[in-house]
Amino acid sequence: MEALVGIAVGAAVFYVWIWSRFRGVGAWWKRAEQMKRFEQALRDAREAAEGPSPYRVARAETDGELLALLRIADSHREALESSGFRSLGDLVVERRGEALMVSRMLVSHDGVTLAAISVTRKNPTRVFVALSSYTGERQHATTRGEVPSLARPPFVSITNLPPDTSIEKLVAAHVAPEGARVTASIDDVLARLAELRERTVTWRASQSPDELLDADLRALLGKAYDKGGKMWAAKLRGKLPEARLQR
Repeated sequence: MEALVGIAVGAAVFYVWIWSRFRGVGAWWKRAEQMKRFEQALRDAREAAEGPSPYRVARAETDGELLALLRIADSHREALESSGFRSLGDLVVERRGEALMVSRMLVSHDGVTLAAISVTRKNPTRVFVALSSYTGERQHATTRGEVPSLARPPFVSITNLPPDTSIEKLVAAHVAPEGARVTASIDDVLARLAELRERTVTWRASQSPDELLDADLRALLGKAYDKGGKMWAAKLRGKLPEARLQR
């Protein structure tokens, strides 16, 4: 979720709702209009990476339309339940008062692994699934497919499996680190997300502006960074708001 919720459930991970419309981003630097759109997307993502946690518990009376999007993921939920997971509740990601993504949160039988099944309003036919475990020091997530995100802080690691990986294989591949915290309720999930969010905001604010911009571009562009990364860094340096702590 913030990879997904770490974009899975996670920490700087992943604003899926911002990037869903920019999947071909690596080739866009060639055209002026697309460059303008990419610059705005990067600006939006960096602004969204600051401030308080954007997650809240879903409300049936007001979020019915958004919750209905999760019907497409019923088979994913059933597969997770067959693997020993149980539902904790649903979370919504909001930005500027607009609900952008909904995630069904489940937890493993031993409580140390969270599963997030997420659907975005802008791309309601795609289901994102991620597992994550958190020790209080480190967050580790395992996802199906790779979701573009800003630079990950050093305390977040993500293993990306092929998009067509079965839920059973995804569960088998995720290994909770020793000392992983137990999660028992949706309130525990919110508290963990808020903690990870605060740590991520603090980490971003501690980086030099140029180094953080370069790291964000490398994370987003991937292999395409070698073609357009330096151009983007030169174009955007000094134009984007710097990461800062907001108290």
